[in-house]
Amino acid sequence: MGTNIAYLPMYYVKEKLVPAGSPLILEKGGTINWLVADENYREKVKLISTTRKKQLTDTDGIEKAFFEKGKNYELFYWNNGWKSLGSQPAAAAPLIFENVPTGGLYWLVAEGSRKDERIFTIENGKQVWW
Repeated sequence: MGTNIAYLPMYYVKEKLVPAGSPLILEKGGTINWLVADENYREKVKLISTTRKKQLTDTDGIEKAFFEKGKNYELFYWNNGWKSLGSQPAAAAPLIFENVPTGGLYWLVAEGSRKDERIFTIENGKQVWW
């Protein structure tokens, strides 16, 4: 297995994917970082989108994420399946979501998308893409 990769263990049963355990990140050296959303501890998060428009870059060459104004974005977290934390229309970046369980695996999906947005964790208030 590769390191510094997020894994979501699944079984394939009767043509369906069935969760086989909590998501994890296998770190260099073999350490496993389990991604278990703690529903008892919640935080306010500021999120950017993984949707890109013409790969815009700033003067440092860093990709700028954008939100399409008026489009709804729904935030999910993993808890034996994707659980919605609600959606909101984009007005300006970043989007702010309240009461997000800490320590989990997250997915921000744009309305009408093909649902191929990247998953992420939140570390020290910042999104880390996997």
